[in-house]
Amino acid sequence: LVSERDAALVSEHAGAGSRNVLEEMLDSVKPMDTYLENSIHSLGLQLHNTVFTSHSDEFIRTLAQRKRADLSFKESEDPCALPSGDLIELANLFGMLSDAAPAVLGGGKEVAPSQIEGIQYGMRCFEVLVHQMSKGGTRISNDIFLHHVSALASGLTFYGGLASSVHEGAGIHGLGESVQKLKEVVTASFPRLVPVICRFYKALVHQDLLQNGELTQGFILQGETNFLHSTWHTLISNFLTVSLQSIGGESIAADLAWNVLTIHRGKTFVTGSLEGESEGDIKTVIFSHVDAMHYQLVSLAIEVFVDSSRTDQSIETLVVAWDCAAEAVFRSGGQPEVLFCSKLFCGILDRRDEILGKHSSCLQRFGDLSRAADVDVDRMARQFVSLAHASLASGELGKPESPDWMYGLDVVCKGQIHAYPIVLLFLLCLECCGSRYLLGLPVAMKVSKILHESYCRSDDLFMEDTFSSLMPGILGFHLAEMEKEISKGYNGLRLSVTIVDQFTAVSLGDTMFGLCASLAFSNAQNLNDQLQAWERLADVEGFDLFPGVEYYRERGLVGPFFSAKSPVKAQLAEACFDALLTSESMKEAVANKKITGSFACETVKLFLEQDRGARSERLRAKARAFITSEELLASIL
Repeated sequence: LVSERDAALVSEHAGAGSRNVLEEMLDSVKPMDTYLENSIHSLGLQLHNTVFTSHSDEFIRTLAQRKRADLSFKESEDPCALPSGDLIELANLFGMLSDAAPAVLGGGKEVAPSQIEGIQYGMRCFEVLVHQMSKGGTRISNDIFLHHVSALASGLTFYGGLASSVHEGAGIHGLGESVQKLKEVVTASFPRLVPVICRFYKALVHQDLLQNGELTQGFILQGETNFLHSTWHTLISNFLTVSLQSIGGESIAADLAWNVLTIHRGKTFVTGSLEGESEGDIKTVIFSHVDAMHYQLVSLAIEVFVDSSRTDQSIETLVVAWDCAAEAVFRSGGQPEVLFCSKLFCGILDRRDEILGKHSSCLQRFGDLSRAADVDVDRMARQFVSLAHASLASGELGKPESPDWMYGLDVVCKGQIHAYPIVLLFLLCLECCGSRYLLGLPVAMKVSKILHESYCRSDDLFMEDTFSSLMPGILGFHLAEMEKEISKGYNGLRLSVTIVDQFTAVSLGDTMFGLCASLAFSNAQNLNDQLQAWERLADVEGFDLFPGVEYYRERGLVGPFFSAKSPVKAQLAEACFDALLTSESMKEAVANKKITGSFACETVKLFLEQDRGARSERLRAKARAFITSEELLASIL
């Protein structure tokens, strides 16, 4: 890490001090843990630059006096042959020049000619390095590549400061023309260089790590590497981050941002299994550091890409940007407002007819959607965007605790609950377009959240015209997906008994509300939740308030009630039998073929068919003794 090739480049005191510190650290940690040793190597360059910062003026003067034309490399030289020491030396040079350049270019004080010469020399070194990597970088496939990347990242930071000074009109002491030339070199070279770096980055993101953090077989290096995955990932992430911050031109930046986003979306980044590790364990620390670097890069790529003109060129670009932003918000506390910015929100909703046209059969399961045409979605969307953006940008959300946070009524519709169906329509469109984030959420999780937010967080949202126009189609799609899961024996719905309370208290017999509330006692719920909902209905005598069973058949939603894949539990069968025996509202429900009556009869019948124990015999005896209706008795025995 400390180049000993040319001690004259730095003061003797600084060089010796840096070497001593690093040697002591490495000697201390080698017996302890290879992770810590590796992290010292990874952070050593930063330490080296920090030690030399106070000596940067002396360094530049010494360098300028020597008037060296190069650092043992020439433009025509093969980059594969460059020793790592030279590349570390270059990275240090760029770092020191970055620290010194603001004072030199600011125009606030007299500048020594040697300082200008030092900056000119640094520009020349960076130009040659960029030329070499853009022409020969594809042939580098070993650890020397990582040294090139580190030097380039440091050089880009230096270049970014120069370009910013020119843009701001600072007193740049005749360097304007040179900076402009360097900008042309960077602009011409980076389109060739970025794909090479991204190829390595993609391989890193797709790597499955061994427990010791080494790269597994299949990485694109020729031969073995002396660096761990964390070192490769950190340095290449840093290079891509600096590139997005420093390179000019919307086209280049947008291309790079798009590359990063598609790589990330291709495989969700996972830091590895750390079960059993303590929070202070060095493995946990390093994996967390890699994770943080990755999402810092992803968040920056989202910002750059969404700000570009390419965002709404196609449905694919909109969905990829949204997916990456959603994961960044949940995983690392990224900027949530980008998810509902005008480009993404309105860009998707403007194409809703194209998107939803392929799913019309699901969308129309719960009634005629012709009323949806009466809703001015575009106007409501644009009204919603400004308020939602301001609310989310306030920072009140923090890092979401649940991955389905974007379905939260209070989170995204604070003060404008009437816009909630528009938000759900937007999320539905994203899902229909193949959003990997939303499709990755269990359908039962989404249904549970939507129903709770729609019916339990407000007493009158279900009566809004927008809600009654759009929600049948939205819920129709999600419930159709949920039914597929239930047919496989899945009962992951988690509806609170609150939805039953709300239905019996404020629904006024609303059919759609009744259908949604009835899911609380369906076989899509676990047994405890089923029993709570059923017992609450028994307490308030609310069995007769629900739609008829034919309403469910017409919409293909009888599965959650009559297609139990597992044996009926005795507790549920007994609760249903008690309702059939004693509840007046249940007698009405049975007589009018309500879903509650049919569900109770079917549940008791299945239990009696499946069970041959004492509990089922007691139920049979009670039925024969107390049920007077021959029709009801025949339906359960």
